[in-house]
Amino acid sequence: RLLLPQCARVYAVEPNAAQLGEVASLIDAGKVKVIVSETFPLDQVREAQQRLEKGGIRGKIVLTIS
Repeated sequence: RLLLPQCARVYAVEPNAAQLGEVASLIDAGKVKVIVSETFPLDQVREAQQRLEKGGIRGKIVLTIS
């Protein structure tokens, strides 16, 4: 069972341009807040995966490309 604060909503989208664009618009408008737990450079993808597998993450793990 997933427990969320009353104000939280979970959004799930199919990977298509129209739905991803709609989600991007909601984020830009401040209606959806993206929670980033940790950021890793792309060359540390292995460490990022290990962190994900470890669990206990609240938010997204982001890979950055420089």
